[in-house]
Amino acid sequence: MWCVCITGAESFHVTACPEGHYCPAMTERADEFPCPKGTFYNSTGARNVSDCLPCTLGSYCETEGLSQPTGLCDAGK
Repeated sequence: MWCVCITGAESFHVTACPEGHYCPAMTERADEFPCPKGTFYNSTGARNVSDCLPCTLGSYCETEGLSQPTGLCDAGK
């Protein structure tokens, strides 16, 4: 979970970190920490980069911030 507090607000909004990202303490934006290339996270609430999952066998994860692998590897690759 991470908190958002708008400047001048008297309260804050608590929300889960979005899929494809992790939100350690003091995270300021939902997209601040995307899971690195070669990994993904298909749920909400990741707190550390170690929560990002390695791309599944036979798949590839081409970009940062994925909630699922990019696609399947070509046969024999």
